[in-house]
Amino acid sequence: MSTAPASTDALAAPPACAIVLAAGVSRRMGDALARMPKCLLRIDGRTLLDRHLLHLQRLGVPHVVLVTGYAAERIASHTVEAHRIVVQHVHNPNFREGNILSLRCGLTQAPEGDVLVMDADVLYHPEVLARIVGASGLHFLLDETSTATGEEMMVATRGGRVHLLARTLPEGPWDVVGETVGFFRVPATLRSDLLDAIAATVAAGGRDAEYETALNHLLESHPGAFSPVGDLPWIEIDFPEDVERARSVVWPAIREAEQATLGAP
Repeated sequence: MSTAPASTDALAAPPACAIVLAAGVSRRMGDALARMPKCLLRIDGRTLLDRHLLHLQRLGVPHVVLVTGYAAERIASHTVEAHRIVVQHVHNPNFREGNILSLRCGLTQAPEGDVLVMDADVLYHPEVLARIVGASGLHFLLDETSTATGEEMMVATRGGRVHLLARTLPEGPWDVVGETVGFFRVPATLRSDLLDAIAATVAAGGRDAEYETALNHLLESHPGAFSPVGDLPWIEIDFPEDVERARSVVWPAIREAEQATLGAP
């Protein structure tokens, strides 16, 4: 198992860029957000998008590629809190298809260097992001305390390396299994390989595919490292009930740590 840095003081060089995927339609949310993009969900005065940008700035990531699609103008017009980070807006016109296309948009527009890919609909303890920013190589976050129900995207490891991501995992033997947070780091040396895997997936009729399909192709030849985050509170917001849980359970558990790092909104 890979070991995560104990604190932000131990962070390795941050990636050159973070690709934040915020293009989705959020069909599973129904009318719970009044058709608002999930990245603009506000919890205790601060949106998820504001949190991502402020935490990335704090951790030394200099550039963000924000991939939008649904309600792109609303996201673009959102007044983000004061920050000192470059935000490059990239529009995915095919946002109603698979998020693999959003990842392709982000990768093709990102500056050279390592990239951190982030789903925009996640609320997390600040240390969750610090662990992946401070990692190196092809690297994933994994919540080893999560139980699979068929909805979660799970990560399967063997020999201390990530070999597969899937909602339903085949029989092992696996060493550590857990839910992916939706954040992963790709080194500069593997960016072209990941783009090739995306191209192969799309060419095979995978325009509606999740980006994990391409990652699995990459993992066949380049098993990834991972850091466990089961000791930290976080939540991916997919369903209306997740909004309530984010506000009533996760936010109280991370409030003190967030205010210590970002201050009050």
